[in-house]
Amino acid sequence: MANPNFVLLYVADPIRSADFYEPILKAKPVEKSPGYSMFVLDGGLKIGFWKRDDIQPKAEGAPGSGSSCLPKRAMRR
Repeated sequence: MANPNFVLLYVADPIRSADFYEPILKAKPVEKSPGYSMFVLDGGLKIGFWKRDDIQPKAEGAPGSGSSCLPKRAMRR
């Protein structure tokens, strides 16, 4: 069974997003740059904010959209 542990959101400004979520998550980002910011929470959940304009191929979803990724081993039956 898959155990998702990473959420990736496409945002206009990863630094601004990290600044907004820092007091809500009560955690400091482990990475904070103009292109990408990420939190790793105590339970192991990772939350990343990727600069929407830097994504290749170009993201076509609405603001706040993201991607889901499952490790290859999670997809085996």
